[in-house]
Amino acid sequence: MTALLLVAALIASQLLLAGQRRARGGASDAVRLEAAAAAHGRCLDDYDGPPALYRLTHSCLPSRFVLPGHLDTANEASAAGLGVDSVTETRRFMASHPASVMFDLPLFERGNRATLAIVTAELARHYVLAADVRTGKRHRLVYRRRS
Repeated sequence: MTALLLVAALIASQLLLAGQRRARGGASDAVRLEAAAAAHGRCLDDYDGPPALYRLTHSCLPSRFVLPGHLDTANEASAAGLGVDSVTETRRFMASHPASVMFDLPLFERGNRATLAIVTAELARHYVLAADVRTGKRHRLVYRRRS
């Protein structure tokens, strides 16, 4: 009976991992994102994407608020919650001209519209789409700063 439960748990865990890989992407997707987001000694802005890209690309951190959700969600937009105004902080690190900006689509439905407006305006003016990696129902977009 114990062996049967172990086998069932192993099968269930592998099915769960396969589902996560389809939904979030696998190693080849990470390699494509890493190549597109490479910061070459400059910072990556992971506005809404996998935080592992900072490590994969050896990026400096553009802010102490590097996790998606710190500045891109409405429920964390309060200066009382973060200790800083999210709009001011977003303007500050976008003014540092990050080498690349990571985005996920579809956008989070409870996103911070004010910081999103700042980032998308900067993307339109100074960035080009470098990669669109589809993982499940999501698009992971990497924008590179124009030279």
